Amino acid sequence: MMDWPAMNMATAIWMAAVAYASPMMLAALGEVISERAGVMNLGLEGMIAVGALVGYGVSADHGSAWLGLAAGGGVGLLLGAVHAALAVWIGADQIVAGLGMSLAATGAAAFLGPMWITWRSQPAFISELSASRYKALLGFPPTTYLALALGLIAVSVLSGRRLGIAIRASGDSPEAAEALGVRVRAVRSSCVLVGGMLAGLSGAILSLAYAQTWTSTMPNGMGWIIIALVPLSGWRPGRVMLFCLLLAAVNALQIRFQIIGVKLSASILDMMPYVATLIAVIAGRIWPWRKGRWNEPSALGRPLEQ
Repeated sequence: MMDWPAMNMATAIWMAAVAYASPMMLAALGEVISERAGVMNLGLEGMIAVGALVGYGVSADHGSAWLGLAAGGGVGLLLGAVHAALAVWIGADQIVAGLGMSLAATGAAAFLGPMWITWRSQPAFISELSASRYKALLGFPPTTYLALALGLIAVSVLSGRRLGIAIRASGDSPEAAEALGVRVRAVRSSCVLVGGMLAGLSGAILSLAYAQTWTSTMPNGMGWIIIALVPLSGWRPGRVMLFCLLLAAVNALQIRFQIIGVKLSASILDMMPYVATLIAVIAGRIWPWRKGRWNEPSALGRPLEQ
C-alpha cells in the first residue's frame, strides 16, 4: 500500500498539474481551432505574456480578478485581430507574422510590466480565484471547469456538420470551400480571433489563478510547448487537452523535486517539461496516431489564392 506521505505528494502533484494545465488547455484549444482553419499562430507565446500582464494589472487597479480575466481575453482578441489582418487579409507569411508578434508582444510585456505592476504583497482580489474558496468544486478553482467546458465546446464545434465543416474545409481546401460559398477569410479570421482571445485569457489565468502574481518571464515557454503539442495531438482538441495535462504533471513534478531538495541542478529540473515535449514529438513522429496520417490541415500556413 502507498503510505500517507507518498499519497500526499501524489495529491499535491495532481492538484498542481491540473492548476497549470487549465491555462495551457485554453491556449492549446485556441491554437487547434486556428490551425484547423489553416492559420498558424506562432505569436501564441507573446499573446499569453500580454494577457498575463494585462489581466493582473487590470485586477490590481480595479480590485477584481474577474475583470482581469475579461481584460486578458480582450487584449488577446485585439492581438488576434492584428494577426488575422496580417496572415489572412494581407496574405503575409504566417511564420514571419507570428514570430514578429511573439517577439514584439513578449518584449512589450517585459518592458511595460515593471512600470505598471509595482511590488506589493499578495492583493486581496487574488482570493477570488483561489481554490480554497471553492471547496464545493472539489478544491479546484472555477477556471479549471472553464477550461473543461470550453474543451467540450471545441470538440462539438470542430466535429459539427455546418460550422465544423466550414472550419475544416478552410484549412484543407480553401479554394474549393470558397467556390462552394464558404467565406474562407471570414472563417479563418474568426478562428484566429477565438485563438487570440483564449491565449489572452490563458495568460490572465496563469498570473491570477496559478502563479497569483506577475513576473517578466511569464509564460516561460508555455506557448512554444503548445505549438509543439498541437501537431502531436493530430489537431484534435480532446487529445491536446490530455497532452497538456501530462506536460503539466511533468512541470508539477519538477517543482516538487525542487521543494523536497532532490540532488539535481535546478537548471536540469527546469528542463524537464521541455525535454518531455521533445521526446513526445519524436515519439509521435515515429508512431503517429493514425497509420500514415497526422490529420494535418492540407492548407495550413497557406493563404487563400484567388
